[in-house]
Amino acid sequence: MNKHWTITPITITLIVIVSILSILQPTPVNAANTQPATAAHVRLLVKQQPDSIFAAQALPSATTTHMTPLGWDVVEVDADIAAQLLAHAPQDGSITPDYPLELAWTPNDPALLNNWQWALPKLGAELAWEFSKGEEIIIAVADSGIDYTHPEFAGRIVEGYNFYDDTTNAYDGCGHGTHVAGIIAAAADNGIGIAGLAPQARIMPLKVIDDSCAGSYSRLMEAIVYAVDHGVRIISITSGGGFDHEGLHAAIQYARSQGVFVAVASGNRGNDEPFYPGSYAEAVTIAGTTATDEKFILGNFGQQVDFAAPAVGIYSTFRSENGEPGYTTYSGTSMATPYVAAVAALILAQEPTLPLATLEAKLRETVVDLGEPGWDPIFGWGRVNAARAAATLTAASGNVKQGHIRVPQMAVVNSLQPTATVHADGLRLAWQAEPAVATRTVVIYRSESPTFESALDIAEIPSSDGSYIDTTAAIGMTYTYWLVQSDSDIEFAISPPLTITRTAPQEPVAPSTVTLFIPMVRVQG
Repeated sequence: MNKHWTITPITITLIVIVSILSILQPTPVNAANTQPATAAHVRLLVKQQPDSIFAAQALPSATTTHMTPLGWDVVEVDADIAAQLLAHAPQDGSITPDYPLELAWTPNDPALLNNWQWALPKLGAELAWEFSKGEEIIIAVADSGIDYTHPEFAGRIVEGYNFYDDTTNAYDGCGHGTHVAGIIAAAADNGIGIAGLAPQARIMPLKVIDDSCAGSYSRLMEAIVYAVDHGVRIISITSGGGFDHEGLHAAIQYARSQGVFVAVASGNRGNDEPFYPGSYAEAVTIAGTTATDEKFILGNFGQQVDFAAPAVGIYSTFRSENGEPGYTTYSGTSMATPYVAAVAALILAQEPTLPLATLEAKLRETVVDLGEPGWDPIFGWGRVNAARAAATLTAASGNVKQGHIRVPQMAVVNSLQPTATVHADGLRLAWQAEPAVATRTVVIYRSESPTFESALDIAEIPSSDGSYIDTTAAIGMTYTYWLVQSDSDIEFAISPPLTITRTAPQEPVAPSTVTLFIPMVRVQG
């Protein structure tokens, strides 16, 4: 994004307002009577116009940042001048205050802590990683920055921007941004802390929230433009406000027009009132769920919701203190949003040029449908499923059961300890029953040769059943069976082959006929 820190033309509207101010004030606003350097400066959002004319001497203390793709400027002036400008601003919204952002999270409660990273198995992370870990996908996190020293992000932070200090140092003094970044991309298998859902993705920190955990619309608008102009495909936004501003909407529209997936928190007000930018149709808005797939009690709902993701008791990275890497637990739609951004990264890592509409369609097609069938105002299309979403680009290998996806390199497991025996009704397959998991099944594949590629599935039953009788096996035929473990319709592990011949049942042996001769003994009496 091109930033210009000079006094340049803004709008005809400003001229009119300045003219009014010159009448109202005892003396004109000029270099001789500007506020001292210590006076507070205020940001205004000013709509650009094609035939802009502005007398530089009218507001000599003003600085301007142009957000050209959006058609808006950010103008900083002394607080008292800003107040007068706003008091006489036209009613068309061409000059507005810079509205505050609020973070979409709530303080954590110890009672919310549930199995530490409970969300990862809920989303099917382990299966998802068989397909993708988000390799090299850059996700812009428009938040409070990031802790550059945290070992969970070593080597995977790309240069971002601090929209408060106008530097590339986006260090996180609030901690919220580091927490969000950890949910997305904390390193996996490094022996410490946590694992992110897309552990090989990269983070671009964009600081739109200051160290007191407060932010503004204008900085969020600038961050969106910055991310888009730097080629990012995914933006995570975990803040918002109740004011519908044309410029903020333009920023979301600009991102979408460039094929950027913008995941936005729905907010934590517990109602269906608008919360921007999540309420804009072009945003992908995220509601929150609990460990039991219930609605997050403080999460917003309504027409704006697209998807849902875990939001309660989310354990993740936090800013380091005293040289020790930090971790903490938060709850809120701020935590749900990065999960969805991470799932999008798992998909894009496999096909980086995937069109935005296709990416969104794959998310819709692979959700766990909660609430009312199809879309509903509580969960949107449903809670995202990382495993199925990550597998959606993988072509089925072999004769895969209809509706299933097979991990390209299935692990061979002996933990089921499968056996095959002849049964009166056919061939009986048995295995070590696992604890009942609603999504876990065993798919039975059978072939007349010892080659798995020629096998066809003949049944799918709950893994906890522990046995199956193949009544279609023909007498005298030799078959090879494989037991394939499936979870959420993803086939991820296979047993060693079991080869057995169905023999004809033996005819029962009839009892022999035996004649007994018992001599009569006459007893003399």
